[in-house]
Amino acid sequence: VGGSLGQSDIDTNITTGTATLDEEDLGWKIYGGVNINEYLAVEVQYADFGAATLNGVNGSTFTLDGVAQVFVTTAQLDAEVDSIGFSVVAGYDINEYLRPFAKLGGHSWDLEIIQTAATPFGSGTIAADDGFDLFFGGGFKIKVTDNVSGVVEIEHYKLGGQVNSSLNLFSAGILFTF
Repeated sequence: VGGSLGQSDIDTNITTGTATLDEEDLGWKIYGGVNINEYLAVEVQYADFGAATLNGVNGSTFTLDGVAQVFVTTAQLDAEVDSIGFSVVAGYDINEYLRPFAKLGGHSWDLEIIQTAATPFGSGTIAADDGFDLFFGGGFKIKVTDNVSGVVEIEHYKLGGQVNSSLNLFSAGILFTF
């Protein structure tokens, strides 16, 4: 059982003109699993990747998938993503403290685009998508005690559907073993 906190980087397929875009946010995950043998384990996880944020005023421009767009009022668009997934994790103890690992799995993701705008357009969810796609990653488990380890990892998640994008999560956390 463990948890990690880090930075997510969401590829929005947006190129900014005069609008501003922040594709990085705080991401976190909680997970649990079971060892199959000394080399393989299975995990389940819930991850919240935060949001990518696009800001603009009336007349601000950006390009989405090659199509030019223009803000017609002052607004902020947040693309929020979360996921539930499972993975197979393979690792090998280099010594009694350090274990590199790699993982491959699938995840069911949800994405909402939430608008915060000046009247008359108002605020709320303006688009949503979800799907099931693959993810993979790798990192290091660093043993602190027999039951506590630190974990540093990077994971890459595919987001298919209408979104057709991806995101990365760079995280560090703590793992408790029983």
